[in-house]
Amino acid sequence: LNSLPISTAEAMPMMDASLSLLSDHGVQVYFLILGLAIHRCVKIYYLNPAPSSSTVKNSKKNDATKAPSIIPLLLSTLILLTTWFLILRFILSNIHTSTSYFDDAYKDVLRTTGHYFTSTQLLTWAIVAVVWNAAEGGDLCYLMFGFLGAMGAAFVVWVPQLYRGGGEGGRRRRNGSGSGSGNSSNERCDSIPITYAITSIIAFVSILQLQPCNTSINECTPDESFGTFHPHFRHWLQCLHLILIAPIFIPNFKFLPRIHCSLLFGTLAVGCSGWHVYQIMGMNGAASYTLPMTDCQISITTDLVCCSCITLYAIYKDSIRRQVQRRSVHGRDVDDDDGRIAALTKMSVAAIAMPLVSPAAVLAAHLCLCRLGDDYASLIAYMQQRVASKRRQKDGRPDEMDDEKPTNEWCNLGLWTSNDCDYNQACENLANALGKAANLDSSDAVLSCGCGSIDEVRHYKQQFGLRHITGIDPHLSEARTTDVDDHNVRTLRAGVEDLAFSKEEEPLFPPRIFDKILALDNIYHYPCKESFLRDCFAMLPGSGSGKVAVSDIVLRKSSTHTPFWVKVALRMMGVPMCNLWSVDQYRDKLALIGYDSDVTVQLVGEQVFNGWSFLPKCLLEHIDYALIVAKKPTMENEPKKKRKRVAIIGSGLAGLSTAHYLLSSQEAADIDVDIYEANNCVGLAGNTTLIGEQLVDVPARMACLGYYNQYQQLLEELEIPTIVVRTDSSFYGDDGNGSNVCYGYGQSSLVNIYNAVFVGGLGKLWQMVKALGKLRDVENDSSQEEKITFGEWLQRNLAVSKETTYTCKNTSVEKQHDLPSLTCHDNPFAYIMCGSLSWMLSCTWADLLSYPTDIVLPYCRGLQMDRLGAGRQGQVIRISPSIKVLESALLYGVRKLHLGSRVAAIDDTKVVNGVVYDAVIVATEAKAVPKVLVQCAEVFRKITYHPSTIYLHTDERFMPPNKKDWKCWNVEMSSGRKEPQLTFWLNEFYPDSQFHGNVFQTWAPVHSPDKEKMIGGRRDFERVVHSKDTREYIADINEEQGKNGIYYAGSYCVYGMGLLEQALISGKEASDKVLNDLGGRATPPSMKAPAPIKALVIGAGPSGLVAAKYLLESTEPTYHVTIVESSSDIGGSFTNKVYDNCRLVSSKYLTAFSDHRMPEDADLCPDHPGAAQYVSYLESYAERFGVRECIQFGCTVVSVKDANTDGMDKQGDSGGYEVQYKDPDDQIITGEYDVVAVCSGLHNTPYVPNMFIPSSSDAKNNIAKKFNGQIIHSSQYKDPSIFANKRVLILGCGETAMDIAHRAISNPRSKSVALSVRRGFLSIPHNLAKDRPLDVFITNLFEHAYEHPWVHALQLRWVLSTIFIRLFLFLTGSSFGFNQWAVQTTPVSRGYHIINKSHAAMSHLNVPIKSRSMWGRFWMWAYQEGGLRPIESFHRTQVTGVEDDGVTVRFGDGRTYEADLIVLATGYKQSFPFLDDKIRKEFREESLQAKDGHGCKGDTNSYNIEEDYLPSEHFIVDKTRPRLGFIGFVRPNVGAIPPMSELQVMWWLEKMQGRVNMLAKPGPPSYMILGRKYPYGVDYGNYMHRVAEDFDAAPTLSTLAKSSKPFRALYTYCIGQSMISLFRLQGRYESNTCWKVVTGELWRVCVKRGLAENCGLVFMTWLSLLMNVMACVLECLWCMLTLTRPKFFVRY
Repeated sequence: LNSLPISTAEAMPMMDASLSLLSDHGVQVYFLILGLAIHRCVKIYYLNPAPSSSTVKNSKKNDATKAPSIIPLLLSTLILLTTWFLILRFILSNIHTSTSYFDDAYKDVLRTTGHYFTSTQLLTWAIVAVVWNAAEGGDLCYLMFGFLGAMGAAFVVWVPQLYRGGGEGGRRRRNGSGSGSGNSSNERCDSIPITYAITSIIAFVSILQLQPCNTSINECTPDESFGTFHPHFRHWLQCLHLILIAPIFIPNFKFLPRIHCSLLFGTLAVGCSGWHVYQIMGMNGAASYTLPMTDCQISITTDLVCCSCITLYAIYKDSIRRQVQRRSVHGRDVDDDDGRIAALTKMSVAAIAMPLVSPAAVLAAHLCLCRLGDDYASLIAYMQQRVASKRRQKDGRPDEMDDEKPTNEWCNLGLWTSNDCDYNQACENLANALGKAANLDSSDAVLSCGCGSIDEVRHYKQQFGLRHITGIDPHLSEARTTDVDDHNVRTLRAGVEDLAFSKEEEPLFPPRIFDKILALDNIYHYPCKESFLRDCFAMLPGSGSGKVAVSDIVLRKSSTHTPFWVKVALRMMGVPMCNLWSVDQYRDKLALIGYDSDVTVQLVGEQVFNGWSFLPKCLLEHIDYALIVAKKPTMENEPKKKRKRVAIIGSGLAGLSTAHYLLSSQEAADIDVDIYEANNCVGLAGNTTLIGEQLVDVPARMACLGYYNQYQQLLEELEIPTIVVRTDSSFYGDDGNGSNVCYGYGQSSLVNIYNAVFVGGLGKLWQMVKALGKLRDVENDSSQEEKITFGEWLQRNLAVSKETTYTCKNTSVEKQHDLPSLTCHDNPFAYIMCGSLSWMLSCTWADLLSYPTDIVLPYCRGLQMDRLGAGRQGQVIRISPSIKVLESALLYGVRKLHLGSRVAAIDDTKVVNGVVYDAVIVATEAKAVPKVLVQCAEVFRKITYHPSTIYLHTDERFMPPNKKDWKCWNVEMSSGRKEPQLTFWLNEFYPDSQFHGNVFQTWAPVHSPDKEKMIGGRRDFERVVHSKDTREYIADINEEQGKNGIYYAGSYCVYGMGLLEQALISGKEASDKVLNDLGGRATPPSMKAPAPIKALVIGAGPSGLVAAKYLLESTEPTYHVTIVESSSDIGGSFTNKVYDNCRLVSSKYLTAFSDHRMPEDADLCPDHPGAAQYVSYLESYAERFGVRECIQFGCTVVSVKDANTDGMDKQGDSGGYEVQYKDPDDQIITGEYDVVAVCSGLHNTPYVPNMFIPSSSDAKNNIAKKFNGQIIHSSQYKDPSIFANKRVLILGCGETAMDIAHRAISNPRSKSVALSVRRGFLSIPHNLAKDRPLDVFITNLFEHAYEHPWVHALQLRWVLSTIFIRLFLFLTGSSFGFNQWAVQTTPVSRGYHIINKSHAAMSHLNVPIKSRSMWGRFWMWAYQEGGLRPIESFHRTQVTGVEDDGVTVRFGDGRTYEADLIVLATGYKQSFPFLDDKIRKEFREESLQAKDGHGCKGDTNSYNIEEDYLPSEHFIVDKTRPRLGFIGFVRPNVGAIPPMSELQVMWWLEKMQGRVNMLAKPGPPSYMILGRKYPYGVDYGNYMHRVAEDFDAAPTLSTLAKSSKPFRALYTYCIGQSMISLFRLQGRYESNTCWKVVTGELWRVCVKRGLAENCGLVFMTWLSLLMNVMACVLECLWCMLTLTRPKFFVRY
């Protein structure tokens, strides 16, 4: 970019300048790199897991599993767009004079001393940020994003990621030997290579060289309108940017010195602050903050402000984290508000210091202080190790000893029992003394804290014969180490602080697993030993055997009487003052914690300190050394359990994983596990062979991360080291015609794409892409794909031939077809796919073709075959150095390992080799089960295996004939063979190995290798083969599990590929079953199921059916459901209150339930189905989900009241409800139910005004008595024949009124029709055009979700929508409705009305109005309304009476109308006559109390309707009655009730389980329709989101972005309506079916809206984005002024 001079005309139009800029190759490369960096940053932000702790166990999946917030990305986008808008405008303005865009932009911001002063603050901040990024293990992409884009934009994405996981107190991973290189592992490093220090110095020098210089100096360049600078300005500028990222590309050689991060940060803080102060004070005021004047100056100032805010954010989050750590370590409760106040105080001090010492200095100082404590502790540990090493050398025992007699790496003060005692012996003496004081013996399980290395724990195990021992130390070089000679000796990289963390997270160790806990000469270094002793007390068993033994420095007097200088001296030695106790204080502290008062104290100070003559006597006069043993007393509430003995037969992965899961469970302390293995070595790694210095797994073990989820989880849990395996493969062989075929899969994705296009062919490529594109739909699909075989799938999707024979081209001989011959030429992709699957399954071609598709295709998806393997590199891993590491880790805790012990004839007594066990787990192959058990089920004999052979050798005949075709994996697939031959090229599989020549591992060899080239002998193994009967076999095995205490584990027990993954899953399931059956724990699937909760659903309409469906599907808890329906069929109002040609006004897309959709095909189901079609849909819904069997038809509920009024508690309905209902024979049935769902429907009780009731007391105005014609309610109307020869008056303006009006005026035999409307209404047709339903033209983004609270409070989004709505309506002829000239209402604004979508009668209503003016007649012509019969409208008035003639109806405005038929379309009133008066009174009082809250009822209408009140919480339940739910009683403005009912049911079920988090906020809910015109009217989308947010069902953008089709999912949600399926994409009700609906059906609905309509909705969403961004900016400014925390997109 710098080397490309720009030559253009002096005056160039802006567009031409832009095109010229974009055509510059340098600019293109610049933005390409920037785009790639941004893409990777976003990918890491979304896909990388939150930082985990340094402990062995992962923390609980709370905040870490939540999707990351979208806010950082929005802020980053805003910063980037702002800065680059200014930069580009600057470049385009100066493009005719610029010689280098890059140089001139920097010259502009450095042109004066004042501007240089401002700009260098950002440049120095960048230096500190680079080191910060390296210290935290950040990725290079963030630096590239920052250098090429904007530092603020990059780090506003990266910094929040550091604190993700664990909330405000989130812990970050520490790695004492961190690489310091760019990576995305988020591993925090204590030290980094010194190259970062060197490059920081060079960068700082470069900044100094960028100063503007005096024009009088000859060396300065001439002023080219950007100031004068050093002649080598360009080179120093390039040096600054390149040198900062240079260390990342330098390999992390071990010989490179490392520097502690705290030291480097401290140096940077001093340097930056010194330079900053010098510029202010040492340059006579020439340097000061200068207001930016040009675009580039504004841009860099904006970036500096953003980086300063990021610094303050980091300070705040680190302060909060420290508060949480302090609370955990010291065991004190710290108030959250106090912690935040302290954090805000620190942030305020930092903000004040920034203009004084620069943001870079503040950031560096903060980072230095954060690491200083840890670094000082590391320094103390290092000095102790150095002193110990020197002492060994002094004693003539250097560290380098004879390999046959290794020296223990002891590091403690030692116990010097004699003058000739050397250091190692003294250390052993101290360890022995502590062990004897603790009475260690062979029955003890011990935890050794601060062990230093495995030598200490190994010594304890050998000296005292312990059952098992674990050592923990934060400074261990490896995360986990197991002794090669004893699997019950291990060390873990963890600190005692992690024991404190285990209180709030997943335990580091199961409870009571250790009998005794030791701390040998290190407890005084702990942050707080009192907290450690408390943790020990919690971990130890309460049976009286639990002890904690420590060796510690103690004070001779109490701490209050000890001189202060002694405390300071000890503090400098790494002993915190809180750890300075005397012996008496020790006893008091231990007693206060709860330990037995009989504390054993043995003072050995003289023997300990004698070995350290340099210690001053004045110090020794005040301190002593003690061995202290405290016992946990017998706890009364401690469960007394007999230890259970479990035998596991077989030591493969299934057996070992079963043992591991048993011994890592919460009941591990009560279980003894023995393993029996028939061979003389453990089965998992029994064939592992040492070749040179490399352990080679036989068979080779690797795992694809996309499929081996349980395996990956186990490796992460145990922190087993893994490395990436090369995946380049060669598939070759004879095709049957004598021709050799060879297809390759390489390391490079570009090469693979080239081969796919030019070798496989575009046609076959497209065929493969289409076929594999379905893989994501197969894994959880219940379609026919599950029922077909893999061979049938190949024939259907890849057109693999069904022919059984073919004629050889070379010999003209007819041969038998096999899979390679079918696919090698016709479809190379299928050839490679089948070869990969066959060798992985170790089966024949015939077996592969018979495999069930739903076993094979999920594995293909894991291998990313649906992406043609793109990105597969890095996804296949193996354990380093071999699977032996995993074997040793899984064996820990096993009481006894019996090798060479063949077990047989186990019967119901469960006696194995003379030992009686409580449970026996058979983890052998299925065919061996009959040999192990006396009696076994026949199913084990039905399971088949395929035998195979493996050779290790150096015979090159097993590789492709052409050496250039050699790959890491080589699959020979010659036609005529029953199975493929796989050869691993081990030199590539183990790239770091030093083999002498080429070494290979071959599976299923064609022939045996030469004997002289064989390494070891022949290895045989077998693998299970699945078929269409596998599901039945597994079901039979599950029935056998646990019978007579016998269990089974193995890959054959799980439906899958029969690989390591299935072996692990079976081990987990078997261990869970054993634990549950032995009484170890209660897991709901295996425990005795509690009695189902009795639930009653009132009504079998849509709401009742969906309520019953979810109750039936619930598993925690389970429900016994009864539905009572008063009519004879399901459907509710859609069955009982329908009329001729009645149709839904809501579309099928919105009305259908989430996981049972209506047909998309318009021929099968129109967009707005009729009532009969909808009832048929409900019938199919009830049949599919088993709801119909629960319905009792012809039953009318009489009463619902409390069943136990005397025993009511604060829940109000804990006693359940007593319900009485009449059966079809009018018999009263009484029953008690725990849960009642009222789903009787909105349209249940017709409302008839008093003046139309004959029995009304208002005789003067009683129309019913005076009117001579007929009066009916709209619910009684069925067909238009009732209008013949009649004058019809319709009262009401709902959709039913408009339907009836249209039917009346359409009947040619009716005389006239009039419509009486009190207020008016807003009319818009339910279909704006063909295939364009009205209710799909509403968006979610920035309207119902991610809306800033200020924007929401001011209703700016609705104001914007109103503008567009009024403009659209104006184009139809009237801005008061769609072609609506009559019965208009005000205000016509978004959020005020329930839209009337029955529009057919509107034209008839318009005729009298339009005919009065020329403008109206024009629109009559436009809509072809000239010949329509008019409907007279009586607007803004109401009926007041009837004249004496009995036919003339009088209105309030004096007008009259002669009528023969009055139709009361006055709607329905909300009535629950069956509810007990007490319950109805509670609802009324609660609603009146909350009239400005959730229970607001709105103003009553002029008819004074007496209605029952709904409960207050979302109109679903009352606060005191969560078990009485009201489903389907809210009225949406533009929506449908059935999907709202479905969401209400999900909310209600979560509410009853206490899993709902409602927002406590005064005032009416945000979803209430404005104006209070409707009592329970709500904005549909707003209501859906607010309800869903309460139980985490509202989809987030990050959740949608992770789908298989992210663009479809995001667009459907953001620019689409709130369809119910969208609320089942996350949380407890997540459904794969709903994912398919969203990315399939609902996506197509959005597309069908049309290009213009979609563009309009996108444009409106973009305007909303601008409003929300401006609100965020204003809020940030306000929060900076008020020192408060911004809320951004909070719930409302």
